[in-house]
This record gives sequence, C-alpha cells and structure tokens, in this order.
Amino acid sequence: MPTDENDVQMLKWKTGAPDAGELFLHQVVGLIRQAVQLDIQIAQDRMSFQSRKAGPRRGIGSVRAQFLDDAVMAIQFELLNAPGQARVLPQQFFSKLSQLGEKTRFIPPVQDPGPGRISLWVELRVQASPMSMARSSVFLSELKNLEALAEALQDELPEVQTDSDLIERYKTVSDVLEPVLPWEETDPDAAGQSEAWSRETGDFLHGSLSVAMAVGCQAEESYFLARLASFCRPSGESIGRVILPVLNTKALVEIVNKAPGIVAVSAPTLSFGTNIYEMVNEIQTLLQVLSSSRKSVIFTGTYPQLQSVFHGGQGGSSDPMMPVVRHAPAMQLDPLIRFVIARNGQKSGGLSKSQEQDLFGRVQGSLASLPREKRMRVLPALVNREIHQVLSQGIAPGQAAEQYAVRIGSLAETLSGLSDKPRVERFPHVQSHFTGVLTDPGLEDYLRGHLLAQDEAIGRLVSRLRMECLTRPPHQPLRYCSQGTPATGKSESAILLARRLGIPYINIDAASIPDFYTASAQLLGSGRGIVGSYQSGRLEQAAKHHSGALVEVSDLDHAPAQVRSALADLFLQVLETGEAQSAAGAMFSCANIVFAFTINLPNGLDESVRKRFGFQEGPSDRDIRRTVSSEIKSLFSSAFLSRIGTPILFKPLDGDALSVIVERAVRASVLSAASRLDWEMTDVLIENGVGHAVVANIESSILSFGARGLLEEARTLAAEALMGLQKSGGMKQGRCWSIGVETPFRLVIREKQKRR
Repeated sequence: MPTDENDVQMLKWKTGAPDAGELFLHQVVGLIRQAVQLDIQIAQDRMSFQSRKAGPRRGIGSVRAQFLDDAVMAIQFELLNAPGQARVLPQQFFSKLSQLGEKTRFIPPVQDPGPGRISLWVELRVQASPMSMARSSVFLSELKNLEALAEALQDELPEVQTDSDLIERYKTVSDVLEPVLPWEETDPDAAGQSEAWSRETGDFLHGSLSVAMAVGCQAEESYFLARLASFCRPSGESIGRVILPVLNTKALVEIVNKAPGIVAVSAPTLSFGTNIYEMVNEIQTLLQVLSSSRKSVIFTGTYPQLQSVFHGGQGGSSDPMMPVVRHAPAMQLDPLIRFVIARNGQKSGGLSKSQEQDLFGRVQGSLASLPREKRMRVLPALVNREIHQVLSQGIAPGQAAEQYAVRIGSLAETLSGLSDKPRVERFPHVQSHFTGVLTDPGLEDYLRGHLLAQDEAIGRLVSRLRMECLTRPPHQPLRYCSQGTPATGKSESAILLARRLGIPYINIDAASIPDFYTASAQLLGSGRGIVGSYQSGRLEQAAKHHSGALVEVSDLDHAPAQVRSALADLFLQVLETGEAQSAAGAMFSCANIVFAFTINLPNGLDESVRKRFGFQEGPSDRDIRRTVSSEIKSLFSSAFLSRIGTPILFKPLDGDALSVIVERAVRASVLSAASRLDWEMTDVLIENGVGHAVVANIESSILSFGARGLLEEARTLAAEALMGLQKSGGMKQGRCWSIGVETPFRLVIREKQKRR
C-alpha cells in the first residue's frame, strides 16, 4: 500500500491517470516558489513555465522549464545578469562555480538579457514523475544551493554604475566634457552636511551665477561635484566636467554654449591673457558674458589655485558675485574613502560589494597613522594601488598597504629642489670652438692689425684667453679684465674678439644704470607683476644663445656705489658658480659666456699714475700696474678682483698712433658718406702728414677723451670736406681721390692726377 499522498499520485501517473503530469508540474513550481520566491507563470499547454519579468533581485534572477520528449523536464536558472563591461577575478569566480552539483550544467542564454548585458544560465534535468517527500527534499535542497550560489556570484560581481541617459546626453560633446555621475551618500552625517552645501550652491547656479568651488584636494573636488550633481538631478539638470588639458576664454564660452548642462572646469586648466595686465579684463569679460547669457560655470580647485586665476591682476575689481566663492565643508575621512573606492573601482571595471568593503577596511587602517592633511593627499594613490592589487594579483597583506601609505606620505623630494648632479657645463661645440679660435696663433696678429700701439696689452690679453679656454672649469664662464684711459682699445678689443669668435657682442654700461633695481631688471628680468616680467633679462638671453656670447661690462668703476657693489656681488656669484637666477626664480647657466670687464680709474687717476714729475723718467710698467691694482682694490672687494683676474693695462695712445687712427677714420668716413650720396669713388688716398695735422689742430679738451674723441672729430672734418666738394660741383663718378690739408686748417678732397 502507498505510504503517503505523493506515492499515491505517483502510482496514478504510472498507471496513466490524467492528473499525474500536472501534479509533477505543480510540485516543481511550488518548490521553486518556496525556495526562490519568483512569480512563475505556467503555459496554457501545461508543457512549460517561466518566471515573470521583475526588477533586479539578489539570488536567482529568472527560471524557465519545459518537458522533453523522454519524460524529462529541463529546468533552467539565471544565476547572473550583469553589464557587459563588468570585470571579475577568475580565481574567485570559478571557485564559486565549483560548488555546482554534478547534475547541473552551464548553457548559453536563450534570449537577449538586455542591451550591453550578459547572463549566466545553468540547467538541471529532472525526471518528470511525481515527487515523493524524499525527492522533494532533495530538489528543494538543490534549489537553495543554486540560490546561495547566485548570491555568492553576485557578491563577486562589480557594481558598474552606468547612467545611459546621462551618457547619451553628453555623447555629442564627449571629446571635451564627461558627465559627473551623481553620488547618493549613505552616511547620515555626511549626507546632511553635503546636502545643505549642495542646496545653497545649486541655488547660486540656478541664479546664473558662476561659482568658485574651493576644496582641499582632488578627491574632495570629485566628491562634492558628484553630490552637487545628485542635488541638481531631480530638476533635470546635470554637470559636465571639462577634460581638456588647457582652456582659454573663447574655448570655454564655446563649450558652455554647447554643453547640455552646467560646466565644471578646473582652475589649473584655465589659461587667461598673454600677460598680467590683460588678465583682469579677460576674466571680467568672461564672467559678464556668462551672466548675461544666463550661463553658470563651476570653477574648481584649491583656494590658492582659484586665487591665482581670479585675483584679477593689478587694478582688478572685487565683486563677490563674480564668481561666488563656495568653500566645501570639511569632509569626514570614511565617506570620502568609500566614494574614492567606488568611483576609482568603476574606472577599473568595477568592484563587488565584498571587495569594496574589504578595501575600505584596508585603506582606513593604512591611513590611521598619518595626519589628516597627508591622508587626503595619499588617499587616491593608495586606493588605486589597492584596486590594482585586487584586480591583478588578489588582495595583498594588510601590512603592505600600511607601509605603502607611510612611504608615499613621507615623500619629500621634488623637482623644485637643488640638483645633486654636477653643474651645467659649457656646450661641447662651444668649448671646441673657443679653444680653436683662442689658441690660434693668428689671433694675436688679427688683434694687432686692428689695434695700434697696444702690442703689450694684446700679448697679455691673448695669453689670458688661452689660459681661460684651456684651464677654466667647464661650468664657469671665461673672463678677463682690461684697464686703461678712455679710447685706448679696451672695448674695441672685446668687439674684435667677439667678431673673431663669431658670437654676439653685448655691452652692459654699468655707469648708465641709476640704481640696483634697474640693473637687476635689465640683467635678470623683472619680477612677476612688473612691466616686462614675461621677458628674459639680457644676461639670460646671452647665456642661452646656442653659440655663446661675449658680454662686456664697461665702466663698472663709474657706477653709483650701491650699483657697483650689487653688480660686483652678482658677477661674483656668476663667475664662481657659473649660474644666475632670473627674477622669475629659474636658475640658468652662464658657462657659454665670455665676460670682458673694462674699467677706468675715477677722477683722472688713469692719467696721473702715468705722469712723470720734473725731469724724472715716467713710472715703470710695474709701478703703474701696482698703483692701478691699489686703486682698483679701493673700488671692489678682493673676492671679486680675484675672480676677474689681474687687469690687462691698455696704455694711452701716443701721437703717431693717434695720427694713424685719425687717417683711418677719415678715409673710412669719406667712403661711407660717398656711398650714401651714390657717389662712386675708385679709391681714396691719404696724403702725408694729414693725421699729424689733424691731431695738432684739435683742442686739448678733445684729446683728453682719447681715440674716441679723435674719431668724432675726424668724421666731422671728413663730412665737411665732402660737402665742400659737392658744393663746388667737383664730384665726379669713378675717379681716384686724395685727402689733404689746406690753410686755414681744413681737410680737402682733390681728384688725384694720373702720373705721366
């Protein structure tokens, strides 16, 4: 006799009773409803059933079944339905799947689970006969195991937050903007605080006022933008963050006009104005344009970053509504950790709830030993590192995370510090060129061919230059110092040397500099906020020239005492270290420069130290050199003098040398003037005695200025002679001419007669 009702029904089914199959069907459906709690609909033909569509649930998501030909029912269960971009760890995922029973197998999904989603199905085949209590118990146990397995698999499934509507809205501007996904805060305290701030900030934005959101760190910036997006969402508003690295005014206005929502832009991204004086007008115009067009922008960054953009420059006006300054409230660390883990995890493919919870505990513990300001700085890097560990290698030991947090929290070295490497050396091609030219035996002949009566000075100068290029440390600039009365060839030798080297010549006239501030601005550039601050100083320009440069610092002895002292200190540093610091703060190397310091003695001492008294012979060169050195020491420090070297003495020019200089100047002036008057001269000859006659007839006051005064007088006489010839109508093309002297004293230009 049957022992229970199920056994009775089984007997009826076996004997062909009409209600046996339906009994089995109702048994299976009832057990599934009991274990899974799904709403199941049985087909009219009583050959299949399936669960009705419902919202997402934890556990088995769907079930369907049908009778097969061999009196077997195939029951299929959907264990997972997830986004296609979800990323899971294989070792953990497959360890869960290993819990499947022997009678359960995987099958592909029969229908599309939804756009961009994937599903995981398993099938359990059951003999289609009424179940006894024992079979029902086994089947129910199997259902509960599948339900538990589905829950376990879903715990390993990353939560990839997607907002298809929001992403679609920003699709047309995705190259410049990314939508800010709203963040629903679960911590009551943090939610209340951020909600009040978001409501007030949102009200300003709805009033077409731009907002400057001042935060403490990048993590806080992302958090409060997400909370603000959550507040704006019910009204249909959204926030898009600019993803461009650099943005000017015009580009920002274009983006704002195209954006489907409110634009958020980071302050360091903004590039306003070509200089500080234009910045204020550009910023004010931008804010006025945004306000008049009823557009608002969220400017984000730390308070110093925002201040560097919106302080308005010199003369900027203060308007508390352009933009409205909104300081983000002080954040508790725990809500910020959860936010950073969730958002950074989404960017890496997503994390499961269990992984997020585990990471939260690890990150929280790792930051415990650090002060608050370091926690905020370390947090993003620590979270990214731990997410990488989870997704690639599995969870690392907790001690490693704490050590990593301490290690990055203790980082101190930056590129703004001093380098421990050797100083910048002279460019190899510059050193090779300097060596080749300055050691060339022809250099001395070249200088003597252009400078008269200075053979001894030229010999000493060439010797000094050879020593400099062969022995001077490669990080230090070459240097020499020349001393003598005005117009003896000191500056001319520097010009000739630059010409021989093929490098630019730059003169710094120290005597014309009224104060140290002018000297500093001229040489090193102006400080920030000063006119011309965007330009490099003359010294930096010379130092960075690719082929080197020759810089003559002239008349340093005649500069005001304060300027002389400051410049001496500046060049002392440059000559010793080979480096200088621009007004903008950057260090630059001066190793490729040749410095020529040309000095005189003040108060006419250059002449007095060379005079003889009574019938005595003039002082010897040794005595002159000793006196000059003694006088120079009263002007400059010993440290500076030791860097520029022993001065090379240029002697005053005598009558014969001055005569030759005058004749050369007269001839060159006549040829130059004739060329400008389109007068072709085959040649110009100087008659004997012209130079001595000019020197003899020049006033002593002019002679006291040396060769420079003579050159000016010679050019004047040559121009007068040429104009006299033009006035008389004697100018003829293509002839040979001579220059002579007539009485009363004047120069005259005559056509040179051909010899018969």
